[in-house]
Amino acid sequence: MIYDRRAAFTRTGIVRVDLAVAVPNLSGFAAIRPRHNCKIDEDRCARQGLSAAARLR
Repeated sequence: MIYDRRAAFTRTGIVRVDLAVAVPNLSGFAAIRPRHNCKIDEDRCARQGLSAAARLR
């Protein structure tokens, strides 16, 4: 799960996807979520998040 956390910090808009991928680690992502603001258009965020989530699996 440590790799998932690093991905959440380095990838834009991945937090939303990681919450679904790493359900057991909700406390860790709850801490990350407030810091992570995605101000890019949602389409791009979704595309990056999905590709990264596929890589994490």
